[in-house]
Amino acid sequence: MATKDRQAIFNLVQEEKAAIRKRLGNLVGKQLRVVPDLVFFIDDSLDYAMKIEELLKK
Repeated sequence: MATKDRQAIFNLVQEEKAAIRKRLGNLVGKQLRVVPDLVFFIDDSLDYAMKIEELLKK
């Protein structure tokens, strides 16, 4: 996936963070007293692992 696509998706998730938290709160019901604040980040560990694998194949 292109970097700009990842960033666009990340920005969309960030914009919808409050709605996601509310939906999560509705789904867990009374299991949690307070739904924690959600923090999202782009995980690039798979890209890094693939890069290392490619370097090792050479």
